[in-house]
Amino acid sequence: MDLVRRFACWGLGLAFCSLGGIAPAADGVEAEDTQIEVPAVPNPDARFKLQIGDEEPIPADPKTPADSLHLERRKAITWQLTGQLHLSRSDADPKQLVKAEDCFRKAIESDPKFLRSYQMLVSLLISGAVTDAKIEEARKVTFQAAEQFPEGFTLVRQLAGVLTRRKVEDGINILTTAQQIKTLEPNSITYFQIQRDLGLLYRSSGKMPLAQAAYKQVYDAVTKTDPPLFNEEQRKQVMGDPAALFEEMGEVFLASKKPDWALAAFEKAAEIRGSSSAAHSYNLAQVFRDTGQPQKGLDELQKYLDSQLQSRGRGAYQLLKDLLTDLKRDAELTDRLEKLREKDRQNAPLRYFLAEQYVEQKRFDEAEKTILNGQDEVRDPVALVGLIPVYRGLQKPEKLLDLALKGKVTLPDPDEMERLETLDAESKSLVERWGRERDALAHDKTAMDGLVGLGQEWSKGDEPKLQFPQAWVLGELCGFAERIEDANTFYRFAIDLQNDPPYQLYAELGQIYMNADRYAEAVKVFQEVIDHPSSALQENRWRAMYALSFALEFDGRTEEALSVATAAKTLAEQLDIEAAVPSLHAQIGWVYYHAQKLDEAIKVYEEVLRKYPTDARIQESVRFSLSAIHVLKLDYTRGEALLQEVLEKDAENSQANNDLGYLWADQGKNLEQAHQMIQKALAKEPDNAAYLDSLGWVLFKLGRVEEAVKHLEQAGQMKRGDDPTLRDHLGDCYAKAGRTEDAKKAWQEGLDLMAKKKSKDEKLRKSLREKLGLPAE
Repeated sequence: MDLVRRFACWGLGLAFCSLGGIAPAADGVEAEDTQIEVPAVPNPDARFKLQIGDEEPIPADPKTPADSLHLERRKAITWQLTGQLHLSRSDADPKQLVKAEDCFRKAIESDPKFLRSYQMLVSLLISGAVTDAKIEEARKVTFQAAEQFPEGFTLVRQLAGVLTRRKVEDGINILTTAQQIKTLEPNSITYFQIQRDLGLLYRSSGKMPLAQAAYKQVYDAVTKTDPPLFNEEQRKQVMGDPAALFEEMGEVFLASKKPDWALAAFEKAAEIRGSSSAAHSYNLAQVFRDTGQPQKGLDELQKYLDSQLQSRGRGAYQLLKDLLTDLKRDAELTDRLEKLREKDRQNAPLRYFLAEQYVEQKRFDEAEKTILNGQDEVRDPVALVGLIPVYRGLQKPEKLLDLALKGKVTLPDPDEMERLETLDAESKSLVERWGRERDALAHDKTAMDGLVGLGQEWSKGDEPKLQFPQAWVLGELCGFAERIEDANTFYRFAIDLQNDPPYQLYAELGQIYMNADRYAEAVKVFQEVIDHPSSALQENRWRAMYALSFALEFDGRTEEALSVATAAKTLAEQLDIEAAVPSLHAQIGWVYYHAQKLDEAIKVYEEVLRKYPTDARIQESVRFSLSAIHVLKLDYTRGEALLQEVLEKDAENSQANNDLGYLWADQGKNLEQAHQMIQKALAKEPDNAAYLDSLGWVLFKLGRVEEAVKHLEQAGQMKRGDDPTLRDHLGDCYAKAGRTEDAKKAWQEGLDLMAKKKSKDEKLRKSLREKLGLPAE
C-alpha cells in the first residue's frame, strides 16, 4: 500500500471542508449565530410598503444584547459566507479564488477561534497551483489554529498528510514543529496520533532510529500504562488499525535490532488476528533469524509459504534465501522455489523471484520463459525490469530497446529523489532496481554496441525504421554510458524528426555535454534553443537562458553568463512567470559566486533574501550559498549562523547537517557532533559523494585515518566524485598514512581537475601546488 493510502487509512487524508456550497456553523455556535445581521434602515417605508392594517415595524430589542465575542463571530461568519460566495463563482472566474482567500483571512482576523475559516483557507492554499509561499502560509495558519484550540491539531495532521504527497520531509517537518506547540497535551490522544504518524513517515524515509522512538512511545502508551491511559474507544483513535500498526511497529523494531520489542509487537498483532495466522508465522521467522535461530525461522516461514499468501511479496522469498544462506544450504533455494511455484502458478512475486535466481545462474532462456509466463508482450513493470538482465545475457538489442522505451514511459525517473520519497517501499524498491538495471545496461559495452549498431542501422534510408521515441531513448542511454558522440547522433536524429521539438531534448543533450565538461558544446546547444523559431522552444526560452548561464560561466565566460542570467530574469518577469523569478535572480548571485566575485555575490544574494521572504526553497538555497561565501572570506561565524538558521526550521535538513558538520571539521572543532551531523546527512543520502567526502574529512580530523581513506576513495569513485577538494583531502589522508606517492598522485589529480573544470579557486590551487612542491604561478 502506498504512503498516501496509508495516510488515508489512518485518517490523515485531506479532510478539509468542500470548496463549494455553504459552510455549516462551526462547532459550538448556536443556530442564531449563523444569521447575518442586517444593518438598520433609517426609513422602513423606503424598503417595503406597509399593507392596510399592518402595524409599524419596531426594531428588535433583545433582553441580552450581543457581546463583543458574539459580534466578532457574526462578523467572521459574514466573511466566511462571502468567501464561499466567491468560491461558487470561481469556475467561471478564477480570480474569485484570490478574493475568497482574502475573505477567509479576514474571517480569521475577526474571530481567531472560528475553526471553519482555518479549514477553508488552508484547503484553498494547498489546492490548485501550489507554491512555496502558499505552503508557508498554510503552515502558519494551521499552527495558529492549533494554538487556539485542540481541534486545530487535526488540521495540522491533515496538512502533513497532504504535503507528504509532495515530499515526505515536508510532512515530517509539519509534525515535528507541531510537537513544540504549548497547547499540545503530553498524554493526549492527539500527541500519540502525531507520534504514530511520525513513525510511519520516519520509516518511509529510512530513518529507523527515529521511527523506533516514535513507535515505542505509542506502543507503551497503549499497552504498558497502569491504570490504562486510554479506554477502548480512545485506544482505537490512537491506533487506527491496531493489528496493522502492531505489525508495522514490529517491522521497525526488528530493523532497529530490537527483536524482543518486535516479538512483543507481533504477538499483539497475532492476538487481534489470531495466533495461528500465517502472517504471524512470517513475523516469527523474521525474529528467529534476527536472534540467530535460522532453523526455527525456516520452520515458521514454511508455514507462511504453505498457506500460499502473497501479502509479503518478494520479501518472503528473500527471507527464504537468507535463512538457507545462514544454514549453508544455498543449493536448495532454486529447487524449493520451483516446487512452491508448481503448487501456486498464479503467484507473480514467486515467479519473478525464481527468474532472478535463473539469471544469477545464467539460465537466461528459463528466466525469460518464467517471466513471460506464456505472454508475448510485457505489461507488468516488475516483469519489464526483470527482463533487462535476461536480454542483456541473450544479447537481444531489439528487445532491450523495447524494454528501455517502455521503462521510460511507465516508470518514474530513479534520479528524481523527491518523487521517490512519495512511493511506498515496494514501489520505491522497484524504481531503484530499474535505475540499477538501466545503469548496468549503459555500462555493458557489448549490450551498448548492439543497441548503437541497431540504432544506426534503423536510421538509414529515406524512410528510416528508427522512430522519435526510440532515438530519444538511445540518446539517453548513450548519455548514461558517456558515449557522447553517439548520444549527440541520436538526440539530433530525434530533434530532426520533430517540427516543434520539445525543450527536454535540448536540455538533456546540453546536460550530457555539461557532465562531460564540454561546456563550449553545451553553450551551442542552449543557444540553439534561444535562436530557434519553434513556438514550443520560445516558450522555454527563459529556461534555456538559465541553463546557458551555467554553461557560459563553467566555460570561463563570466560577463556573458551575467548578461544571460539577467536577461532570463527580465524575460520571466515580462512573461509573468512569478515562480521562476526568485531562482533566476539567485542565479545572478551564483555566477558572481562561481567567478569568485564574492562581494558582488553577497550583495545579490542578500537582495534575494529580502525580496522573496516567502519562497522557502530559495531562502534555504541562498543561505547555503551565502554560508559558503562567508567561509571563503574567512568569516566562519557568519557562515555557521546561516546554516544554523536553516537547521532551526528543519533539524533534519541533510545539506545543512553536512555543511555545518564539514565546516566544524575543517576548523577542527566540535568534531564528535560534526561526525554525528554528517552521518545523519548520509543516512538520508548514502550515495552523495560530497557527504562521503565530509565523512572522510571529519574522520581524518578525529585521527581515524584508515577509515577516512576508505570513505574518500569510495567517494572518488562515485558519479559526482570528480572534485578537486575531495582529491586534496584524499592526498592529505594518504600523506598522514605514509603513502607519499599516492598522496602526490591524488593532489595532482586535484590540480588536473581544477584545470579541466576551469576552477577559479586560487586558494585551493595554491595549496595543491605547494603540497606538490611546484613553484607559485
